[in-house]
Amino acid sequence: MQDAVARRLGLGAVVALALALLLVGCEGNPADGERGLVPVGANTYEQVASERTFADVDLRPVGWEPSPDVLHPGRLRVYDEGGYVVDRGTQRIKAVDWDGRETRVIGQGEGEGPGEFKDLGDFFVRGDSLWALDGQRHQISVFHQDDGFERRFAISTQPFTVAPMGEDLAVQRLASDTLFARVDATGAEVDTFGGLMAEHELENALAFQGEFAVSEEGLLFGLRDASYLYYFDGEGHRVRTVRTIDGLDVEGPDPENGLIRGPERPPLQYSDHAVHDGMLTMHTRDRENERSIIDVYTPDGAYVESIELPEHVGQAIAHGDRIVTQRDTALTKYRIDR
Repeated sequence: MQDAVARRLGLGAVVALALALLLVGCEGNPADGERGLVPVGANTYEQVASERTFADVDLRPVGWEPSPDVLHPGRLRVYDEGGYVVDRGTQRIKAVDWDGRETRVIGQGEGEGPGEFKDLGDFFVRGDSLWALDGQRHQISVFHQDDGFERRFAISTQPFTVAPMGEDLAVQRLASDTLFARVDATGAEVDTFGGLMAEHELENALAFQGEFAVSEEGLLFGLRDASYLYYFDGEGHRVRTVRTIDGLDVEGPDPENGLIRGPERPPLQYSDHAVHDGMLTMHTRDRENERSIIDVYTPDGAYVESIELPEHVGQAIAHGDRIVTQRDTALTKYRIDR
Protein backbone atom coordinates (compact mmCIF):
# COMPACT_ATOMS: atom_id res chain seq x y z
CA MET A 1 0.00 0.00 0.00
CA GLN A 2 2.96 2.30 0.53
CA ASP A 3 3.82 1.80 -3.14
CA ALA A 4 0.34 3.03 -4.02
CA VAL A 5 0.91 6.24 -2.07
CA ALA A 6 4.27 6.83 -3.73
CA ARG A 7 2.77 6.37 -7.17
CA ARG A 8 -0.16 8.69 -6.56
CA LEU A 9 1.36 11.41 -4.42
CA GLY A 10 5.13 11.07 -4.54
CA LEU A 11 6.92 10.16 -1.34
CA GLY A 12 8.51 13.59 -0.98
CA ALA A 13 5.13 15.29 -1.21
CA VAL A 14 3.69 13.03 1.50
CA VAL A 15 6.55 13.79 3.89
CA ALA A 16 6.39 17.52 3.19
CA LEU A 17 2.65 17.63 3.74
CA ALA A 18 2.90 15.73 7.03
CA LEU A 19 5.61 18.06 8.33
CA ALA A 20 3.66 21.14 7.30
CA LEU A 21 0.52 19.93 9.07
CA LEU A 22 2.41 19.18 12.26
CA LEU A 23 4.04 22.63 12.23
CA VAL A 24 0.66 24.31 11.76
CA GLY A 25 -0.75 22.27 14.65
CA CYS A 26 2.12 23.25 16.91
CA GLU A 27 1.63 26.95 16.23
CA GLY A 28 -1.98 26.72 17.32
CA ASN A 29 -1.52 24.53 20.38
CA PRO A 30 -3.17 25.79 23.55
CA ALA A 31 -1.13 26.20 26.69
CA ASP A 32 -0.53 23.30 29.05
CA GLY A 33 -3.60 22.59 31.16
CA GLU A 34 -5.96 23.58 28.34
CA ARG A 35 -5.86 20.36 26.36
CA GLY A 36 -9.13 19.55 24.66
CA LEU A 37 -9.54 23.10 23.37
CA VAL A 38 -9.52 23.45 19.59
CA PRO A 39 -6.35 25.04 18.20
CA VAL A 40 -6.73 27.59 15.40
CA GLY A 41 -7.58 25.93 12.10
CA ALA A 42 -8.10 22.45 13.53
CA ASN A 43 -11.87 22.61 13.17
CA THR A 44 -11.71 23.52 9.48
CA TYR A 45 -13.27 20.50 7.85
CA GLU A 46 -11.42 19.38 4.74
CA GLN A 47 -12.98 17.11 2.13
CA VAL A 48 -10.33 14.59 1.12
CA ALA A 49 -12.01 13.33 -2.07
CA SER A 50 -15.38 13.45 -3.75
CA GLU A 51 -15.54 9.83 -4.90
CA ARG A 52 -13.79 6.53 -4.33
CA THR A 53 -11.06 5.12 -6.55
CA PHE A 54 -11.21 1.34 -6.34
CA ALA A 55 -7.90 -0.48 -6.60
CA ASP A 56 -7.49 -3.09 -9.33
CA VAL A 57 -6.70 -6.01 -7.04
CA ASP A 58 -7.64 -9.63 -6.54
CA LEU A 59 -8.46 -10.87 -3.06
CA ARG A 60 -7.59 -14.53 -2.61
CA PRO A 61 -8.86 -16.34 0.48
CA VAL A 62 -5.87 -18.30 1.77
CA GLY A 63 -5.52 -20.73 4.66
CA TRP A 64 -7.65 -20.89 7.75
CA GLU A 65 -9.79 -23.76 6.53
CA PRO A 66 -11.59 -24.46 8.74
CA SER A 67 -11.78 -21.11 10.46
CA PRO A 68 -10.38 -20.81 13.99
CA ASP A 69 -13.04 -21.82 16.50
CA VAL A 70 -14.50 -18.70 18.16
CA LEU A 71 -17.95 -18.99 19.72
CA HIS A 72 -18.90 -15.31 19.94
CA PRO A 73 -16.28 -13.12 18.22
CA GLY A 74 -15.60 -9.71 19.68
CA ARG A 75 -12.71 -7.35 19.02
CA LEU A 76 -10.32 -8.44 16.25
CA ARG A 77 -6.71 -7.25 16.08
CA VAL A 78 -3.99 -8.17 13.58
CA TYR A 79 -0.24 -7.98 14.11
CA ASP A 80 2.85 -9.24 12.31
CA GLU A 81 2.65 -12.61 14.04
CA GLY A 82 -1.04 -13.22 13.22
CA GLY A 83 -4.50 -12.43 14.54
CA TYR A 84 -6.05 -12.05 17.99
CA VAL A 85 -9.79 -12.16 18.62
CA VAL A 86 -11.93 -11.83 21.73
CA ASP A 87 -14.24 -14.79 22.35
CA ARG A 88 -17.12 -13.26 24.30
CA GLY A 89 -18.55 -16.70 24.96
CA THR A 90 -15.54 -17.76 27.02
CA GLN A 91 -14.22 -14.32 28.06
CA ARG A 92 -10.82 -15.18 26.61
CA ILE A 93 -8.63 -13.94 23.75
CA LYS A 94 -7.49 -16.45 21.14
CA ALA A 95 -4.31 -15.97 19.11
CA VAL A 96 -3.80 -17.66 15.74
CA ASP A 97 -0.80 -17.58 13.42
CA TRP A 98 -1.03 -16.90 9.69
CA ASP A 99 -1.64 -20.61 9.05
CA GLY A 100 -4.69 -20.59 11.29
CA ARG A 101 -3.10 -22.55 14.13
CA GLU A 102 -4.19 -21.52 17.60
CA THR A 103 -1.02 -20.43 19.37
CA ARG A 104 -2.27 -18.96 22.64
CA VAL A 105 -5.36 -18.56 24.76
CA ILE A 106 -5.15 -15.46 26.95
CA GLY A 107 -7.22 -15.09 30.09
CA GLN A 108 -8.81 -17.41 32.65
CA GLY A 109 -12.43 -16.95 31.59
CA GLU A 110 -15.34 -15.25 33.33
CA GLY A 111 -14.96 -14.22 36.95
CA GLU A 112 -13.40 -11.70 39.28
CA GLY A 113 -10.08 -13.35 40.02
CA PRO A 114 -6.65 -12.63 38.50
CA GLY A 115 -6.77 -12.98 34.72
CA GLU A 116 -10.59 -13.21 34.69
CA PHE A 117 -13.10 -10.83 33.09
CA LYS A 118 -16.70 -9.72 33.39
CA ASP A 119 -16.80 -7.72 30.15
CA LEU A 120 -13.74 -8.42 27.99
CA GLY A 121 -13.77 -5.81 25.23
CA ASP A 122 -10.78 -4.09 23.73
CA PHE A 123 -7.11 -5.08 23.91
CA PHE A 124 -3.75 -4.44 22.30
CA VAL A 125 -0.32 -6.03 22.08
CA ARG A 126 2.79 -4.04 23.03
CA GLY A 127 6.14 -5.80 23.00
CA ASP A 128 5.85 -9.12 24.83
CA SER A 129 2.68 -8.13 26.69
CA LEU A 130 -1.03 -8.10 25.93
CA TRP A 131 -3.19 -5.46 27.64
CA ALA A 132 -6.90 -6.30 27.93
CA LEU A 133 -9.77 -4.03 28.99
CA ASP A 134 -12.65 -5.11 31.24
CA GLY A 135 -15.19 -2.36 30.57
CA GLN A 136 -17.66 -3.35 33.27
CA ARG A 137 -15.06 -3.43 36.03
CA HIS A 138 -13.03 -0.44 34.72
CA GLN A 139 -9.85 -2.53 34.84
CA ILE A 140 -6.95 -3.39 32.55
CA SER A 141 -5.16 -6.72 32.90
CA VAL A 142 -1.63 -7.29 31.59
CA PHE A 143 -0.50 -10.70 30.34
CA HIS A 144 3.08 -11.62 29.48
CA GLN A 145 3.66 -13.70 26.38
CA ASP A 146 5.43 -16.49 28.28
CA ASP A 147 4.36 -16.17 31.90
CA GLY A 148 0.63 -15.53 31.56
CA PHE A 149 -1.20 -13.12 33.89
CA GLU A 150 1.09 -10.44 35.26
CA ARG A 151 -1.00 -7.74 36.94
CA ARG A 152 -4.13 -5.62 36.69
CA PHE A 153 -5.02 -2.07 37.61
CA ALA A 154 -8.11 0.11 37.81
CA ILE A 155 -8.81 3.25 35.79
CA SER A 156 -11.02 6.05 37.06
CA THR A 157 -12.92 6.71 33.82
CA GLN A 158 -15.69 4.66 32.21
CA PRO A 159 -13.83 3.05 29.29
CA PHE A 160 -14.96 2.06 25.80
CA THR A 161 -11.73 1.30 23.93
CA VAL A 162 -8.01 1.48 24.68
CA ALA A 163 -4.75 1.79 22.74
CA PRO A 164 -1.08 2.48 23.49
CA MET A 165 0.04 6.12 23.20
CA GLY A 166 3.77 6.44 23.71
CA GLU A 167 4.60 5.01 27.11
CA ASP A 168 1.03 5.71 28.30
CA LEU A 169 -2.43 4.46 27.29
CA ALA A 170 -5.22 6.33 25.51
CA VAL A 171 -8.66 5.36 26.82
CA GLN A 172 -11.81 6.36 24.96
CA ARG A 173 -14.28 7.51 27.60
CA LEU A 174 -18.04 7.03 27.82
CA ALA A 175 -20.42 9.58 29.34
CA SER A 176 -17.84 12.35 29.32
CA ASP A 177 -17.47 15.72 27.59
CA THR A 178 -13.88 14.87 26.62
CA LEU A 179 -13.30 11.85 24.42
CA PHE A 180 -10.01 10.55 25.76
CA ALA A 181 -8.10 10.12 28.99
CA ARG A 182 -4.41 9.43 28.90
CA VAL A 183 -3.39 7.13 31.76
CA ASP A 184 0.01 5.77 32.73
CA ALA A 185 0.95 2.11 33.08
CA THR A 186 -0.50 2.04 36.62
CA GLY A 187 -3.87 3.55 35.67
CA ALA A 188 -3.18 7.03 37.02
CA GLU A 189 -4.74 9.73 34.85
CA VAL A 190 -2.20 11.98 33.14
CA ASP A 191 -4.59 14.29 31.29
CA THR A 192 -7.72 14.37 29.12
CA PHE A 193 -8.24 15.63 25.57
CA GLY A 194 -10.72 15.62 22.70
CA GLY A 195 -13.47 18.03 23.75
CA LEU A 196 -15.64 17.59 20.66
CA MET A 197 -19.11 17.47 22.20
CA ALA A 198 -19.32 21.19 22.92
CA GLU A 199 -18.03 22.01 19.45
CA HIS A 200 -20.80 19.97 17.83
CA GLU A 201 -23.42 20.97 20.40
CA LEU A 202 -24.18 17.38 21.35
CA GLU A 203 -25.61 16.46 24.74
CA ASN A 204 -25.26 12.69 24.55
CA ALA A 205 -21.69 11.47 24.88
CA LEU A 206 -22.68 8.08 23.48
CA ALA A 207 -23.02 9.80 20.09
CA PHE A 208 -19.24 10.01 20.03
CA GLN A 209 -18.50 6.30 20.18
CA GLY A 210 -16.02 5.46 17.49
CA GLU A 211 -12.83 3.75 16.48
CA PHE A 212 -9.32 5.07 16.85
CA ALA A 213 -5.80 4.05 15.94
CA VAL A 214 -2.46 5.34 17.14
CA SER A 215 0.51 5.99 14.87
CA GLU A 216 3.88 7.67 15.39
CA GLU A 217 2.23 10.98 14.48
CA GLY A 218 -0.44 10.74 17.17
CA LEU A 219 -4.00 9.53 17.50
CA LEU A 220 -6.56 9.20 14.69
CA PHE A 221 -10.24 9.01 15.69
CA GLY A 222 -13.27 8.35 13.50
CA LEU A 223 -16.89 8.48 14.62
CA ARG A 224 -18.79 5.26 13.98
CA ASP A 225 -21.91 6.91 12.60
CA ALA A 226 -20.52 10.02 10.96
CA SER A 227 -17.96 11.04 8.40
CA TYR A 228 -14.97 12.64 10.11
CA LEU A 229 -11.44 11.74 11.06
CA TYR A 230 -10.02 13.78 13.91
CA TYR A 231 -6.22 13.99 14.16
CA PHE A 232 -4.52 14.59 17.53
CA ASP A 233 -0.77 14.95 17.97
CA GLY A 234 1.22 13.05 20.57
CA GLU A 235 0.37 15.66 23.20
CA GLY A 236 -3.38 15.39 22.66
CA HIS A 237 -3.79 18.61 20.65
CA ARG A 238 -6.08 18.39 17.64
CA VAL A 239 -4.21 19.46 14.53
CA ARG A 240 -6.62 18.54 11.75
CA THR A 241 -10.19 17.43 11.01
CA VAL A 242 -10.93 15.62 7.74
CA ARG A 243 -14.26 14.85 6.13
CA THR A 244 -13.81 11.32 4.85
CA ILE A 245 -14.60 9.91 1.44
CA ASP A 246 -18.25 9.40 2.41
CA GLY A 247 -18.65 12.91 3.73
CA LEU A 248 -20.74 14.13 0.79
CA ASP A 249 -23.23 11.30 1.07
CA VAL A 250 -24.20 11.46 4.74
CA GLU A 251 -27.93 11.57 5.38
CA GLY A 252 -29.59 12.46 8.63
CA PRO A 253 -30.84 15.34 10.79
CA ASP A 254 -27.66 17.36 10.25
CA PRO A 255 -26.14 16.49 6.86
CA GLU A 256 -24.17 19.74 6.67
CA ASN A 257 -21.52 18.52 9.07
CA GLY A 258 -22.08 14.78 8.82
CA LEU A 259 -23.12 14.27 12.43
CA ILE A 260 -26.23 12.41 13.48
CA ARG A 261 -28.24 14.26 16.13
CA GLY A 262 -30.93 11.73 16.88
CA PRO A 263 -31.85 8.04 16.69
CA GLU A 264 -31.36 7.98 12.91
CA ARG A 265 -28.31 6.10 11.68
CA PRO A 266 -26.69 6.60 8.30
CA PRO A 267 -26.32 3.64 5.95
CA LEU A 268 -22.53 3.82 6.34
CA GLN A 269 -20.68 2.86 9.51
CA TYR A 270 -16.96 2.94 10.23
CA SER A 271 -16.16 -0.13 12.28
CA ASP A 272 -12.40 -0.75 12.27
CA HIS A 273 -9.25 1.37 11.96
CA ALA A 274 -5.67 0.14 11.74
CA VAL A 275 -2.25 1.66 11.15
CA HIS A 276 0.45 -0.45 9.51
CA ASP A 277 3.57 0.42 7.50
CA GLY A 278 2.69 4.10 7.64
CA MET A 279 -0.82 3.70 6.22
CA LEU A 280 -4.23 4.17 7.86
CA THR A 281 -6.94 1.77 6.76
CA MET A 282 -10.60 2.21 7.67
CA HIS A 283 -13.31 -0.41 7.22
CA THR A 284 -16.61 1.05 6.03
CA ARG A 285 -19.76 -1.05 6.32
CA ASP A 286 -22.35 -0.12 3.71
CA ARG A 287 -25.43 -1.55 5.41
CA GLU A 288 -27.83 -0.38 2.72
CA ASN A 289 -26.05 -2.28 -0.07
CA GLU A 290 -24.60 -4.99 2.18
CA ARG A 291 -20.99 -4.51 1.21
CA SER A 292 -17.73 -3.84 3.00
CA ILE A 293 -15.03 -1.47 1.79
CA ILE A 294 -11.55 -0.73 3.11
CA ASP A 295 -10.46 2.86 2.52
CA VAL A 296 -6.75 3.66 2.60
CA TYR A 297 -5.36 6.99 3.83
CA THR A 298 -1.91 8.35 4.56
CA PRO A 299 -1.36 9.11 8.26
CA ASP A 300 -2.04 12.82 7.62
CA GLY A 301 -5.44 12.10 6.05
CA ALA A 302 -4.73 12.07 2.29
CA TYR A 303 -7.03 9.58 0.56
CA VAL A 304 -5.22 6.92 -1.48
CA GLU A 305 -7.62 4.23 -2.69
CA SER A 306 -10.37 1.78 -1.74
CA ILE A 307 -10.63 -2.00 -1.78
CA GLU A 308 -14.02 -3.70 -1.96
CA LEU A 309 -14.32 -6.98 -0.08
CA PRO A 310 -16.10 -9.97 -1.63
CA GLU A 311 -18.65 -10.13 1.20
CA HIS A 312 -20.30 -7.93 3.81
CA VAL A 313 -18.48 -8.58 7.10
CA GLY A 314 -18.62 -7.44 10.69
CA GLN A 315 -14.92 -6.59 11.02
CA ALA A 316 -12.07 -6.18 8.53
CA ILE A 317 -8.45 -5.36 9.33
CA ALA A 318 -5.85 -4.66 6.64
CA HIS A 319 -2.25 -5.52 7.45
CA GLY A 320 0.24 -5.08 4.62
CA ASP A 321 -0.81 -7.38 1.76
CA ARG A 322 -3.30 -9.27 3.93
CA ILE A 323 -6.83 -8.61 5.12
CA VAL A 324 -8.46 -10.52 7.98
CA THR A 325 -12.26 -10.45 8.25
CA GLN A 326 -14.83 -11.64 10.75
CA ARG A 327 -18.38 -12.60 9.79
CA ASP A 328 -20.58 -14.38 12.32
CA THR A 329 -18.27 -17.00 13.88
CA ALA A 330 -15.88 -17.32 10.92
CA LEU A 331 -12.50 -15.65 10.47
CA THR A 332 -11.18 -15.41 6.90
CA LYS A 333 -7.76 -14.35 5.65
CA TYR A 334 -7.28 -12.75 2.21
CA ARG A 335 -4.12 -11.95 0.31
CA ILE A 336 -4.08 -8.80 -1.84
CA ASP A 337 -2.71 -9.44 -5.34
CA ARG A 338 -2.02 -6.38 -7.47
